[in-house]
Amino acid sequence: MEEMVLQEGEEEEGEPPLRGGKECDGGDGVTGGGRERGWEEEGEMGRGGATSVVLLNAVSVQTGSVSSFNCTVTGSGPDPASVVWSIRDTSGNLLSSASLFTTQLFGTADSTDGSVISQGTFTVTQSHLGQRLFCTVTDQGSSSTTSIYTVITATNQANLGQTCSAAISCSPANSRCSNNICVCSTGYTVNGNTCNQKKQLGSSCPVGNSQACAPSDSQCSSFQPYVCECQNGYVQSGSTCVLSQAGLGESCTNPSRTCSVSDSTCTFGTCQCSNGFVSSGSTCITSTAGLGDSCSNPSRSCTVLNTVCDPFSGYTCQCTGNYVQFGNQCIANYVGLNQACTNPSRTCSVTNSICGSSGLCVCGSGYVQSGSSCITSTVGLNEECENPNRTCSVTNSECGSSGFCVCGSGYVQSGPSCVISNVNLGDSCVNPTLTCSVPNSSCGVSGTCTCSQGYTQSGSTCVSNSAGLGESCTSPTRTCVDANTECNATNGTCDCESGYVSNSVTCISESAVAGQACVSSVGCVATGSVNPSCVNNVCECPNNFFIFNAGCNASPANTQNPFTVNGASNFPSTYVGATCYEVNLHESTQMVCEDAKGQPLSAAGWYHMPSFTAVSISTGGFINGDISNTDLTVSNALSNYTGDYMCRLCYSSSRCTNSTTVQLRVLGTEIQSSTLSVSPSGTITKGSTVTLTCSTSPTGVASTYIFYKDSTVIQSTTQSTFQIQNVQTTHIGSYRCNASNTTQTVTHNFDDGDLVITCSGFSANPAISAYTFYNEAGSQLASSASASYTVNSTQGYQIYYCRATNSLGTSNEQYIDVQEPGTEPGVGASTENTGLGTGTIAAIVLGIIFLLLLIIIIIVCCCSYGWCRKKEKVEPEIHIVSQPPVKPYIPSVSTEEYEPYVASPRYYLKPATSTGPIISMFDDSYEQPRAHQLPALDTQYLYSDDHKPRHKKKRRKHRRSHREPSPRRDVYAEVTPPSDEDLVVVPGKQNYMEADA
Repeated sequence: MEEMVLQEGEEEEGEPPLRGGKECDGGDGVTGGGRERGWEEEGEMGRGGATSVVLLNAVSVQTGSVSSFNCTVTGSGPDPASVVWSIRDTSGNLLSSASLFTTQLFGTADSTDGSVISQGTFTVTQSHLGQRLFCTVTDQGSSSTTSIYTVITATNQANLGQTCSAAISCSPANSRCSNNICVCSTGYTVNGNTCNQKKQLGSSCPVGNSQACAPSDSQCSSFQPYVCECQNGYVQSGSTCVLSQAGLGESCTNPSRTCSVSDSTCTFGTCQCSNGFVSSGSTCITSTAGLGDSCSNPSRSCTVLNTVCDPFSGYTCQCTGNYVQFGNQCIANYVGLNQACTNPSRTCSVTNSICGSSGLCVCGSGYVQSGSSCITSTVGLNEECENPNRTCSVTNSECGSSGFCVCGSGYVQSGPSCVISNVNLGDSCVNPTLTCSVPNSSCGVSGTCTCSQGYTQSGSTCVSNSAGLGESCTSPTRTCVDANTECNATNGTCDCESGYVSNSVTCISESAVAGQACVSSVGCVATGSVNPSCVNNVCECPNNFFIFNAGCNASPANTQNPFTVNGASNFPSTYVGATCYEVNLHESTQMVCEDAKGQPLSAAGWYHMPSFTAVSISTGGFINGDISNTDLTVSNALSNYTGDYMCRLCYSSSRCTNSTTVQLRVLGTEIQSSTLSVSPSGTITKGSTVTLTCSTSPTGVASTYIFYKDSTVIQSTTQSTFQIQNVQTTHIGSYRCNASNTTQTVTHNFDDGDLVITCSGFSANPAISAYTFYNEAGSQLASSASASYTVNSTQGYQIYYCRATNSLGTSNEQYIDVQEPGTEPGVGASTENTGLGTGTIAAIVLGIIFLLLLIIIIIVCCCSYGWCRKKEKVEPEIHIVSQPPVKPYIPSVSTEEYEPYVASPRYYLKPATSTGPIISMFDDSYEQPRAHQLPALDTQYLYSDDHKPRHKKKRRKHRRSHREPSPRRDVYAEVTPPSDEDLVVVPGKQNYMEADA
């Protein structure tokens, strides 16, 4: 097809313009053999209209055949509004109608690029030849038009770019028909309507004409020299241009090229996948595949644990049959209790388990977890119902304390069921064994509930065959069993026989004597010197009269013989072991009381008479004497326990019998308080003699007096005085005394071995749990269940004491004075042995040497410090205010022998100040001493002989080592060092001393 191109401003030579259009004809005008030219109209059409309009002739134009012409509009802006075909003669007359043409519009996909192709097809007739075929383009918006035409000429050759076919050949040399269009042959480039041979790489080329370069992807360089070269992104390979980047399998050397595929490298001249990667088409992928990744073509290993290459999933890595995917891993598909079963969904493997709403495997409905299993949540009788908790499904059953299902309270098992366990009279009570619920009924031999032996049926109840006082004895017939009762046929109840009267509980004699039950309306019968009175339904004697032989007597029986007060038939007979008991002070005894009939008691007690007040039961005082043990134990007897007592035994609250009066005599008197006095009173001077006296209240009751200097025992004898002769500075200290009338004395020679002392004489209920031993300084030596303690020679001669303890408390102390044989404490040592042992002689020799050394030291000190000069004696008067009485400690556990705590005043020897002696008093309740000043005195000292050596012939290692007993028993003593100044005597607790000025 000839291309008709019309440039704007040009017109065909020899052809006048036709209505603004342009004409192109057949060139040489030869029909069928001439070559036609195409015309192109360039320029703006309206707003951004077409830049050019090209009209191409049909490939073959033959009369009677259909030919197609193409009108190409190229420009910018919107596409043309219309393209119209028409045939006109040379004068411009219209020769065709619109219906002649079949038109098609191409390139309309983008309506904003201003470019379209309109194809006009029609059947060529003889009259069309030589006429002009117009293509008229109308602009969008401005409606301006541009027309181009070509002369319709029959042809059989085409130029470059024109339509060609088997009938129409391409006329330019080195051209060819390709896709019905004339183009240059390979290796040639278009140059107008000619085909020139293309240039090779490195050859000169027209400036800007890259099509002149033969190799693909080559261009004419932009700078001199203008030669053909490879375009950007390409490199020269021989005479061709190849990409500068090479794909997999492509050469990467000669020339050197970059392997463009990720994870590939140039290996042996070609691009290959790197280590750890394999080729997959044109890419490199890892040689190992994760979940969901392809594992075939190429073959790759599934690296995730528990995965396989699954052909049913397109040869991708998938979890094996017993696993499911969870993120990037495979986890077990079957899970146990309390394990996650969602995200991903997994199967609960435990039987009877389900995936719960929490997303965890739990036991299903009707089941509970037991360890790693699910078991039924309901169980029958005798099945486990704990660990885990399960519901006992049987009606009236419950989970018992044993952890098994049992029948609930009031029910018993009968096969797999629970039936009521209590049945009434006449109901079956066997198979299973049931309880007869009616009181005093039992399951009889017939298998039904009947009244027990000794009872008879009365309606739906069982009543005793025996009727008591006031009870029905008819309907049904019953025997009146209370003493002195009979069935009264008139009222049908048991009444008292003639000669007896009812006290609402029993029938008692109308002639009650002392100690027997009585009725106040009837009174008591006198059998002694005075009439008893009915008090609290018991015949009691007046004050100062005592029950003896059923009568009231003016004096106590004063006998240790037993006596029984016989009660009525339904009353106890109260037996006492003696009508008079004697016990030593602080010792124990047992006052016996019991029912001579031996019947069960409902109550028992002892009372002080004649006040009829109950005896207070406490450990360390009175023990028992109640329903558990009717004997009254007197523990740690005190003087105020002396008096009259009575034992009362009861079968019920209204059936009681009082014993005869029981007298208790406590032999001995407690020490209420002790005081320590000094003679002479006032300031004591050196070289004088002082006597300390320990007095008790009441007087004359102490058996042992113990004197202390500070914490050391200086005398323990039966003497109440202690004398200090030739007072010296060595006698400065705190003095006190303890008085006791229960100290146990033990003599022992430690040459013969250790000594075992025993803490005895205690009586306690509950039983004693521990015995504790102390030395005289109050230091604990031992505490155990044993009542004995072993004293060795190192501990030596001193006063020991012990206490007994039970769950209710601790007793007072019991003192044990361990002395040397033949020693009289505080007087001197003596012995009955006429011979001297080797140890004794050695002790005497050592004693003499020590005495000589002591005398030498005293002489030297006397000469050095001027102690030997004569001193003027001054004897100021001292007033002593006696200490108020101190009550003894009340023990919590009884003891037969102990030394009660008795506070005694203490005296201090204290040096005076430079302005004169100070007389002061210390008391536990005071923080500071109270001082009074006296005129200055010459230096004199109070002297104490201490106590003389305890023995002369015994070894000194056995001498008594005295220490202060328990700190509880003594007041803290302040001791000051000796000096050459005047000394004062300071009293102890709660004593105040004042000196005349």
